[in-house]
Amino acid sequence: MSIKKLLAEYTPEELVESFIFPVKLTAKQKKEADIQLKEARAKTQSEMTDKDRLVSVLLQLRFRLEDYLNNKGFDAGLTFSYFLKEYVNLVSKRRKDFAEEISIDETMLSQFINTHRMPPDYMA
Repeated sequence: MSIKKLLAEYTPEELVESFIFPVKLTAKQKKEADIQLKEARAKTQSEMTDKDRLVSVLLQLRFRLEDYLNNKGFDAGLTFSYFLKEYVNLVSKRRKDFAEEISIDETMLSQFINTHRMPPDYMA
């Protein structure tokens, strides 16, 4: 749809809220925009608390797990043990402490993580 047709149908404010118009940047402008983005990300990350960082990485793990479950393909590397190991590492807990929290023996947790044993149904 042309801009003239859009302006005839919508107010400029509605267009601004509804559409993102593509902008072509020169190489210099793109480089400058990249630098500004990098600085903004660094500032945001420096202001994050440890709790915010933990929530962020746990959400990343959650989304990776959800993407894998929703994907129709099979990846032999993305097993229960892979995600369990990632989780334990992200929360920065010793395996012994984590095993106590979920009421299993440390040896059993190790067997789950190292793919020597599949978790029972009650763990799900």
